[in-house]
Amino acid sequence: MSEPQRAYVELSTARLTARAGISVTPAGLMAIGTMVSMILAGSAAIVVAARTPRLRDGRVSARGGSRRSP
Repeated sequence: MSEPQRAYVELSTARLTARAGISVTPAGLMAIGTMVSMILAGSAAIVVAARTPRLRDGRVSARGGSRRSP
């Protein structure tokens, strides 16, 4: 289980050939997955904050942020 996983890719076009390889341990894959999850959670919080209505003086509207309020 602690043995690294390996992946290789080769992309070819008429003008260019590119090759790449990577070797990652299961712990490294877990770290990458955690990092991606935190980035997605952080960007969701930014979107919510950006969509929250603001009053003219910069305060957050108490009623404007909820879709259920009349």
